[in-house]
Amino acid sequence: NIVDAIPSNFYYQKNIQLNGIDRARLEKNIRNSYGEDSVEETDGWKITFDDRSLILFRISGTESKARVYVDSHSEKRAMGLLKEGLKIFDDTRKHGTERRLTGSLDSK
Repeated sequence: NIVDAIPSNFYYQKNIQLNGIDRARLEKNIRNSYGEDSVEETDGWKITFDDRSLILFRISGTESKARVYVDSHSEKRAMGLLKEGLKIFDDTRKHGTERRLTGSLDSK
């Protein structure tokens, strides 16, 4: 069956209210978390990992909210990336924390 041959990915998105989040500080925290050279700015801040998983941070142009999108071949990996992304927003809102994530860009 041709449908069975199509690889399935796990895709999640989460909306975040921007209350208390400075856009410049958010960008800095994203770059510090994933590495300056890893961030692509085509449609927000996107990081593609060696295992082809991705995380995209995107600020709405019409509303006071942002979105985190994740896509991975593994549900566990996708959920882990979503948690990382949400933590970056929380850190930016609460403390402006600039931290380096403990994982690598290799597949997990």
